[in-house]
Amino acid sequence: MKRIIFSLAIGLLGLGTLVQAQDERSAADLYNEGVEKLKAQGYQEALDLFDLAIAKSEGDTSSTAQQVLDLAKKNGASAAYSLGNEQRKAKQFNEALATFKKGLELNELYPLYSGIALTLSDLGKEAEATQAFLLTGDKYLEAEQPDDRVISFYKRAFNNLFKAKNWNGIIESAEKHPKSLDDADITYYVAKAYEQKKDYKKALIFAEKATTSAPEAEDRGKYLMLEAELYTKLTNTGKAIESYKKIDGSSKYAERAQYMIKQLGG
Repeated sequence: MKRIIFSLAIGLLGLGTLVQAQDERSAADLYNEGVEKLKAQGYQEALDLFDLAIAKSEGDTSSTAQQVLDLAKKNGASAAYSLGNEQRKAKQFNEALATFKKGLELNELYPLYSGIALTLSDLGKEAEATQAFLLTGDKYLEAEQPDDRVISFYKRAFNNLFKAKNWNGIIESAEKHPKSLDDADITYYVAKAYEQKKDYKKALIFAEKATTSAPEAEDRGKYLMLEAELYTKLTNTGKAIESYKKIDGSSKYAERAQYMIKQLGG
């Protein structure tokens, strides 16, 4: 994420030599020092200064104090995001998680959600990470981020659910996060979940959706194989053969498809 620094343009810059004693610095002074530390990538120092600026501004109803309070929270969240990433790189996962959560308390900066989800995964807390990835996808969607970024977080969640064979979780998550169904693999997981629940008609709907939503360059054999298997379970041999025949000869599933066509008498 490109770091955004919110400037304080209220005539408080360039006030001369700042009094060094911490208690004597104004909220605006502390805020401006925090901005300079943020620009210099001193994220911990910046966050500490923004915290002090916030503490001095709270309870002060003047317009200046309220402006400092708002900007310090926004830049504090930005500092927390960058600091959390540094801590993740250093494998300080518990510290990173706390930092990202602190950032969210200051301001709902959407990348902080991804930081939390990724750190939970780093910590091996996959059940919590799964829910966090779903929430992150929602937040990136609300922020009008590119579809591939939105889907990437949904995909992490559905991959976890599929590995855990959490069929109900897959179905429920798809219902709550419809944007996720723009992805062929996620739609395939939903089809497999319905197959496991022996709802073959519902499974077929999602299998066919996976086939049609897959990129042209992608090997669609996996999706077509599932289509054909579902048609077979629904005793529609003709449609099963049709699906097998749609599998391209260059697909890694081509040999298996040809074998099944012969087995079905096609």
